[in-house]
Amino acid sequence: MNFSLIFSLLLITLLCADAFVFGFSYGLDRVKIPPSSMFLISFISGAMLTLSFLFGGRLLTLLPSFLKTYLPFVVLLLLSLYKIYDALPAFHPPQSALTSDALSHKINRKEVQILSLNEAALLAVTLSIDNISVGLSVGTCHLSLFLLLSYSIFIHVVTIWGGWLLGHYFSKRCSHNLSIISALLLLVLAFAQLR
Repeated sequence: MNFSLIFSLLLITLLCADAFVFGFSYGLDRVKIPPSSMFLISFISGAMLTLSFLFGGRLLTLLPSFLKTYLPFVVLLLLSLYKIYDALPAFHPPQSALTSDALSHKINRKEVQILSLNEAALLAVTLSIDNISVGLSVGTCHLSLFLLLSYSIFIHVVTIWGGWLLGHYFSKRCSHNLSIISALLLLVLAFAQLR
């Protein structure tokens, strides 16, 4: 294997750290991620990364630089602040319409503790923004289109599932509400976007 191929595979793997933290966070909250939602997140993230590598530097000049940095930060910051609010019942009245249970009922209309396809699509776009900016800034990738897309989807599935299993393991071993930890992890992830 040549260096550029190893670099491309390593870069794709490292970009999935956000997906791992996402999976860990949802595992801590004991939210089930159905295979369809996991595949949707992995496919959107993988496709966005593949497209950004393909178009490389050409599209980089079209995007405002502040958008690549601050949009993922703002989305993850708002999500983490909301999860902190939701994890601390003292901050909201008992029948608040702004809790995750109330909002999930409006989005899912089914089970609250299952990640719906609607929520998965929104999270996939949020996770993809970082992939797009890195892919565009790196430019070309020395993998075939099929291998790049397949590997990216595969690594996203593995990291989300692995993160979820680890988070779920910790949530079962502890009797305390660990939602605040997942909220703080998302907050760290948000500030990591500002690097």
